[in-house]
Amino acid sequence: MKRKYKYAALGAGAVVGIVAVGGVIVARGQGSTDVNELVPAFALPQTHQDLDLADINSEAFDTLDSESVRWAGQDSSMQYWVARQGDLVCLLVSVERDDDDEGAVASSCNAPEDFAARGLAVGLRAEDGVAAEVYLLPADVIVSDLGVDQGEGAEGSRVVLNDDRANVVASDGAASGLAPTELSREGGEPFAFTPLN
Repeated sequence: MKRKYKYAALGAGAVVGIVAVGGVIVARGQGSTDVNELVPAFALPQTHQDLDLADINSEAFDTLDSESVRWAGQDSSMQYWVARQGDLVCLLVSVERDDDDEGAVASSCNAPEDFAARGLAVGLRAEDGVAAEVYLLPADVIVSDLGVDQGEGAEGSRVVLNDDRANVVASDGAASGLAPTELSREGGEPFAFTPLN
């Protein structure tokens, strides 16, 4: 079942009615701070699909460095983009809305060195109380240790989208079962993942 989200703003960082909650992911080790290594999508040529965000929500798109916007994937109810805003690395989550023409977009941004250490998290809560969590982790973090499904999953499941573009983990917060987990980086250093809920 495809859920239509009508989100209410809950705090700072909201863009067009959705709340972006800054990441609470903590890492003891830290890999590269080169943005193209942290998020490989930035090194890819921009495509028409990358620019779909401008059609979904022009207000959100206009706050970004337009040449940096890259589509990172989608599941049954959300689409994910990565972008730059000045020196910051950003995760944008677009959800369908049934109450206006522009989709709602939530975002969270961090400096490259902070992103390398903590990643990014966006927390969303619909008016009906259903919560979703989306995480962008540095490319060298091995997300398979979270034990999540690869690709699009059923409603309420956890989904990892990693096709050499970006490490995106999305979950229905109410059903995800995500727990604090020590993940590994490709270089062997630990990365302490702490979910929002």
